[in-house]
Amino acid sequence: MNVFLLNSVGLVINCILADSVAKAQAAHPNYTAMQAVTGYDIGWTYSNGVWTAPAPPVPNPVMHKLDFLNLFGLPTITSIQSAAATDATISAGLMMLNAAVEVNTTDPDTLYFVNYLASKNLITAAQQTAILGT
Repeated sequence: MNVFLLNSVGLVINCILADSVAKAQAAHPNYTAMQAVTGYDIGWTYSNGVWTAPAPPVPNPVMHKLDFLNLFGLPTITSIQSAAATDATISAGLMMLNAAVEVNTTDPDTLYFVNYLASKNLITAAQQTAILGT
């Protein structure tokens, strides 16, 4: 049978194969053993009969420059490139992006550039949120 091992706060830290819950508990006295329940897994928390899902993973704010550009889409990139001809801030932002290998969406310069593009209506609020992961 599959048996969950829970730590002191009810977090499922492992799922093991055992002859019984009692034998699993005897073999792992520092944990609480319980029969595994379909639909739940390592990372879930169990407390007072209630299962709580683990928090969704936090997206990595660092990505390859091409992945970052793909968040904008080609039509938007074309509009941004055109606007750079008459806007020094956009031109500088593209210059910095061109020099980068990776982009960190939590970097103050990246935040400023993306927010600036939104303020100039070159990207929508939805795009801004998607790009910055907020």
